[in-house]
Amino acid sequence: MAALAGCAALAGCAAEAKILREDATLTNRALREGGIAVLGVVKVEEIDTVRPPLIAKLEIVFAEERPDIHVIGAQRVREALGKASYRRILLGYEYHGVIDTASLREIADSLRGAARYVVVARVDSDRLRRSTRDAKDADTSRVGWATAVLVTGRNARVAVRLYDLDQRTVCLDAQYAGTAENLKAGVASSVRPPEPQAGVTVGTAPQIVPQEEGYPDPPELAEVVETPFRTFARSLPKNAP
Repeated sequence: MAALAGCAALAGCAAEAKILREDATLTNRALREGGIAVLGVVKVEEIDTVRPPLIAKLEIVFAEERPDIHVIGAQRVREALGKASYRRILLGYEYHGVIDTASLREIADSLRGAARYVVVARVDSDRLRRSTRDAKDADTSRVGWATAVLVTGRNARVAVRLYDLDQRTVCLDAQYAGTAENLKAGVASSVRPPEPQAGVTVGTAPQIVPQEEGYPDPPELAEVVETPFRTFARSLPKNAP
């Protein structure tokens, strides 16, 4: 049985999070009155073409989780800055993990007060893992009947920064861990699993034969970063009930 297309198991309702900085001036009122501009999402040592689906995921998550905050999309920010400046600023963030004061001033001048805050994210690590395990009751809704399953998982660490363009400072700096899995049905066997590839972890028990050869394709990176992005959006200050 083929792996269920687009099916990923996210790790719980919140990503593992580490808050490095949270400014006391960041309030729900300031966010609602100032708005947030999405600068973009980058991946360390990766070409620009990986960015669009990650940026789209960040914008979708914000629209779903925080309709109380006005959000300006990355395309509008790119148009305001111009292609060359936009690319330079994102490339600098990809390399160094920070946006310098001069670039923040350039963003603020280009947006002309359209947003007080700007959010940017970076995928710091992205690893695949492969393993086999006994089938669980919860697996049957995804792969049908099976005595065992092949698992292809993907883990990522994501840094998210929110900058205050008025103060030219970081007001929220956080790191998150996200994960997702695709499954394929298999049957119990004594056949050895495939030899591990560089950078890939392959489990050794239980040993199974897939109903179709090979492990399922890995989840898309955009699926893996969804939970970190949701955790970030939910962590922003809300009005008291």
